[in-house]
Amino acid sequence: MRPIRISMLLLITLATLPAQGFFLWQAEKDGHIVHLLGTVHVLTDDFYPLPGEMDSVFQEADLVIFETDLSRERMKESRKQLMARALYPDGETVESDLTPEAGQALKAYCRKQQVNYQQLIRLRPWMIAANLTQLELVRAGALLAKGMDQQYFKHAEAAGKDLGFLESAEGQAAWFTGLDLNMQSALLMKTLDDFQNLPSMLQRTYEAWRRSDLVAMKALVDDSFEGFPEIREELLMRQNREWAEEIENQILFADHPLVFVKSAHLVGDNSLLDELQARGFTIHQVVSGAEPPASGSEQ
Repeated sequence: MRPIRISMLLLITLATLPAQGFFLWQAEKDGHIVHLLGTVHVLTDDFYPLPGEMDSVFQEADLVIFETDLSRERMKESRKQLMARALYPDGETVESDLTPEAGQALKAYCRKQQVNYQQLIRLRPWMIAANLTQLELVRAGALLAKGMDQQYFKHAEAAGKDLGFLESAEGQAAWFTGLDLNMQSALLMKTLDDFQNLPSMLQRTYEAWRRSDLVAMKALVDDSFEGFPEIREELLMRQNREWAEEIENQILFADHPLVFVKSAHLVGDNSLLDELQARGFTIHQVVSGAEPPASGSEQ
């Protein structure tokens, strides 16, 4: 899971689960309890149904918090603002910003996949990587519309639940626009190179989630950011720090809050769970069919 998975994170992260647990955690502090569900953003048809415990936690929730606002109106506005940052001014193209190697790789991809090169070069490198990743995911049958976040957002809206959000999509667009051009070229090249591994990457991600294999999921995340520490800091570390504070503030006014975040945020060092624990929360992973531990216990 190298930069292609970073691009997926821009978009932009199953049958029965083993008894040891799954990507659902409970955090408690001063009598306030919040559940955190690690999601996969792009899914195929055979992913569902989800484990019954997840639906039970969702049904009980009175506040559901997502990474960003996924409403149709907000996503349309976000896309408009995103494109305003991603498009070059008239008369300029990405060709002057790409390294020769990245430019050649992009042309070769467009020829092979019959993608309109002239349309793509109006976009900045990071946006080309994101758009082509989405295209390849669609070809693989993995869609954002089928992802957990989108599905549960629709359910939450239909049920009239209170909604909360951790940040806006526009902030990341501003950060990527300012990313060093050589770094953007490197990101695009690795994204194109890794497309050949997309089906197996998706399968490994789904299997790690199915098995609640935290070690395997961490390895996928570590691999995805190898060579890109600046992007890891922005897409994981910064968000984990800021989101922990935001979650603590938002749950004060709810009885049963539930947070949906990418599974990548819940594994490894300095995870969102680590940041919450540093703020005084007691954390435990929810185990299928088991009673939650008493308040103040930790796993």
